[in-house]
Amino acid sequence: MIPSASTAVGAESAEGRFDLGRGYWLHLPHGPRSQGDLYHQGSLSKRVNLANKAERRILVVELLQKNLNQTRLAEVLNLSRQTLHNYRESYRVFGVSGLLHGYSPNRCVSEKMQGRLRVGKRRVAGPARERDGLPPAELFESNRETPRPAARDAARPTFTLEESAIEDVLRGDSAAAATPPAADATAIHGEPATAAWPAIDPPYAERHDWQASRHAGLFPVILVLASRHQWFARLLTLFPNNWRIFHIFVLMAVRDWRSFEAIEREPAEEAGRLLGLRRLPSADGVWRWFFEAAAAERASTLLDAAFADRIRRGLVGTRLWFTEAHALPCPASVTDASGEPLTAQPLRANLATYDERGRLVAFTLAEGRHELSGRILALVEQARALSLGIMPVQVFAQAEVDTDFLARLVDAGIPFVAHQNHDEQVTTVPEATFGEQLHFGSTTYRVAEQMVELAALAPRCAPGDGAIGAPVSVRRLIFWNQRSRARSSVLCWDAGLRLSADLLLCAAVARQGDPNIAPAAGEPGHSGRYRPGFAAGECTPRVIANPHCRLLAERISATEGHLVKLRKQLALAQPSFNQDGSERQNSRHRRLAEAISSSEAALKRLLVEQKSLPERVTVTGLCDYRSQAPIDNEGKMLFDFVTGSVWNVRHQLLDWLFDSVANNLDRRTVLDTILACPGWIRSDERAVVVRLPPLPQAPLRYAQEHLCRKLSGLGGQLPDGRRLHLEVGAAVE
Repeated sequence: MIPSASTAVGAESAEGRFDLGRGYWLHLPHGPRSQGDLYHQGSLSKRVNLANKAERRILVVELLQKNLNQTRLAEVLNLSRQTLHNYRESYRVFGVSGLLHGYSPNRCVSEKMQGRLRVGKRRVAGPARERDGLPPAELFESNRETPRPAARDAARPTFTLEESAIEDVLRGDSAAAATPPAADATAIHGEPATAAWPAIDPPYAERHDWQASRHAGLFPVILVLASRHQWFARLLTLFPNNWRIFHIFVLMAVRDWRSFEAIEREPAEEAGRLLGLRRLPSADGVWRWFFEAAAAERASTLLDAAFADRIRRGLVGTRLWFTEAHALPCPASVTDASGEPLTAQPLRANLATYDERGRLVAFTLAEGRHELSGRILALVEQARALSLGIMPVQVFAQAEVDTDFLARLVDAGIPFVAHQNHDEQVTTVPEATFGEQLHFGSTTYRVAEQMVELAALAPRCAPGDGAIGAPVSVRRLIFWNQRSRARSSVLCWDAGLRLSADLLLCAAVARQGDPNIAPAAGEPGHSGRYRPGFAAGECTPRVIANPHCRLLAERISATEGHLVKLRKQLALAQPSFNQDGSERQNSRHRRLAEAISSSEAALKRLLVEQKSLPERVTVTGLCDYRSQAPIDNEGKMLFDFVTGSVWNVRHQLLDWLFDSVANNLDRRTVLDTILACPGWIRSDERAVVVRLPPLPQAPLRYAQEHLCRKLSGLGGQLPDGRRLHLEVGAAVE
């Protein structure tokens, strides 16, 4: 069968994602005759090379045995339903041998007769004959990797469509599978075969014995991300070609590095081995990975999926949500000859939302002064989409929102707590009105409660402008610190939840401090508040080769090669005619001509796109927050996603250390010591094991061993099924 010039599923996904039903879907970014990934329930099941006929046929039978829709599968693989039916019947009657050699049960059911009928088309029987046509380099690899043939009188193996049996059957094609997949010579596609993607190693693909690494303390963070945050599944799904840059971000977040310059001084093999990258690339390679990940424009999808996953898994709290703005540097404004600014640059901020324990819930980049109100409403809509029974209480500063925003929250039924930072009426409240005493930590507070009209809090609104409807009363609580004698007040509307004064005190006191205050000199970056983003200073301009030009060049080369094959087949094909003398619309000659026309049009579009792209691009804007270009914002959100994930992992590790270390400061010290430990790493066919040296003090060593046992028991796994294990032990010789 010659596939038609266009398929029904060709426009389903620009990224090559095709849903097969029953939780299965294929990721084929380079067409149905190239290398791709099979996913089941969001997890990577196997990597397939559909350019290989044998592997393609076995995949078809495997999926048909899962009761997948045959028509849908035929459309995705660009095959006919009759072809899929033939594959299934051939396997049912003759097994894997008949499936690979194309036996047809319609002619006869004798396997011996089928072998005689297709003796000229059978795959060669012996490994020696397979190596006859190989060049010397491939012959050496084949001699080294091909196992010795079994004895003639050995029992004939029985093949099933399990993963191990498939690998045994296709072992002879290992050399071909390692090379970039090529277009099938017998298949004709309406769309030309795109460039073959480079061979991508999965995380920790290198097998090695114990090797020393000064960054072994990072492994607890990676282990928690893999086991509780669906780290590998999410990255390999959204960024299959650029997942490595996120592991570099993990290194930067744990070490509190705010620029790529610090990575350039690290040993390439030592740091790369611990991160699962084999070795760190050069500086231009790191920037290229970063640019390609940002150019994919999947940051919003990644953040939405991470937000929903944190809520469903209980990784963050849903009682109090604190939203605040981290001020970001603005780009330099354009000035005239007198030095006056010509255009006013909008204020930029990172709007971060925390729970009451300081864990990051979500964040976004915003421009303008009044973006906080819109962000709170968007968070509420996302929470409702997740079917939360009780909406989280939104905690924010009243000075950062519009005057009528509180009324909008009341109308929408959203509970809130608004801080009043500079309220002169607080000092005039008499001491006799303070009655109940509350304790927060070691500090005692006295509370005074009042009821105020919401209309009185909006002086900008005229009496009859309709901005605020019916009179609404809100609670106003004033907290008096008995130690410092300072007073603070909050406005509260609980939407019928009957929030207690203890909870409102927690909302008032546990709120983060001023977001513009930076850590003091010499203070560890992780011991204070969360700080998003790269270094705020000026970055050294860096210009790299445009990665899109390289990818387009590969696609153009593959398209030209595909056109050559189609033209050769067209020269051998003869036109077919109907009885009235007109050419048949479904003839091989006609479809070849249409496929050539489609490929030539696609090649022309690629050439035009290549000419429109610059040969070199600057990546300076990606390293700070001064640029407002969309590509730069994508890269910044990706970096902030990793720093926020690492921040939450640190909170989780501190909670697990509570059983062995009670004091908060001591827990932070123990965790920082563990994360800074050197160690050793080993990667084999069953697990990736990291060993940390024992801490010298007995209490610290007990806490270290307790944490390592806890992390190893989480059951973290790599996409290939190998386990992640952390242990404490003696030095490796």
